[in-house]
Amino acid sequence: MIELLIAFGAGLISFLSPCVLPLIPGYVSFISGQSLQEILKSKKIDIVPLILFCLGFSTVFITLGASASFLGQALLQNSETLRILAGVIIIIFSLQLIGVINIGYLNLEKRFEAKKITTFFIPIHNRISFWIWLDTLHRSYFRLYISFSFHRGNFI
Repeated sequence: MIELLIAFGAGLISFLSPCVLPLIPGYVSFISGQSLQEILKSKKIDIVPLILFCLGFSTVFITLGASASFLGQALLQNSETLRILAGVIIIIFSLQLIGVINIGYLNLEKRFEAKKITTFFIPIHNRISFWIWLDTLHRSYFRLYISFSFHRGNFI
C-alpha cells in the first residue's frame, strides 16, 4: 500500500511542477470544447470528457509500460540462450567478413538506378529557383548595408 501512496505522491508532485501547471487550462478548454473565458463565466465544467480523456491517456501509457515490462522479463528469462545465439551470429558474421565462409545472401547489393531527366520542365524550374534566390540575395538588406557603408566611407 505504501508503494501506491509514493507513486500517487510522485504523480501529484510532477503534476504541480512549473512546466506542467500552465498547460492545465489549455487541456481543460480543449477537452471541454469551451474557451477559458466561457469556462470562467459559466463556472461549470463537464467532468465526463475529462475523465474519459484521463482514462484513455492512462490506458495507452499503462499498456506501453506493461508491454515493455513483459518484453524485458521475457528477455531476462531467456538471456542465456540469447547470449549464446548472439555469440554464434557474431562468429558467423566475422568468418564471413574475413572470407573463411561465403554466405551469398550477405554479399548481395541492391542499387536503384536513377533515370536520366528527359523532361524540359525540371531544368527550367531549377534555373528559375536559382534566379529567384539570386534576386533575393541581390535585394537583401545586407547589400543595402554594404552600399551605405561604402558611400559613407566606412569600409567595414
